[in-house]
Amino acid sequence: LGQYQDWLVGEEYAKATVQSKQKQARRWIKWLESQGLVEVGLHLAIQPIKLSDKEQTSSDILEPSQIEEFLSYYRNSPKWRGTRRHALLEVIAHVGARRSGIRALDVGDWNQETRKLRFLNRPDRGTRLKNGHPHQRKVILSREPAQILDEYIAKHRPNSHDVEGREPLFSSRHARPTNSTLTNWISY
Repeated sequence: LGQYQDWLVGEEYAKATVQSKQKQARRWIKWLESQGLVEVGLHLAIQPIKLSDKEQTSSDILEPSQIEEFLSYYRNSPKWRGTRRHALLEVIAHVGARRSGIRALDVGDWNQETRKLRFLNRPDRGTRLKNGHPHQRKVILSREPAQILDEYIAKHRPNSHDVEGREPLFSSRHARPTNSTLTNWISY
């Protein structure tokens, strides 16, 4: 475990990434303990690093010029047009939504005719918006993002349901993505 922690720190990861990986390893070891596969208490050997408030927030953002470059590329690419990554970037760029908002979207929250996208707080159904009900809203997408979202739903969206029986708008083969999965989908 000590070698793993040394390796993590030695890699050029952001401190928040190191902490996240340490916490993941710790959870996995706890599971191993629960199965009787390792000595109880072994997880305590991993002490995740402490982060300041500033270190807990990523400063990595896409600049507007980068977003326009990506959108232009995707819109003109036969391979990438209408894919999940493209539709996700179109919605994020147009709406400016948080990951929790994007994650909360269901197929039924999109109205193709009116081009309205509803962000609803559903904590009882597993998708809470960061600031709850006050951040529920309806957004009208302009024509290009709306068309891309329609193409994604028609051609590329996996037909999947989450554990609540809902159809996540941005889904994987395994249903609703986690916030970190959403980040990975748009990381470049």
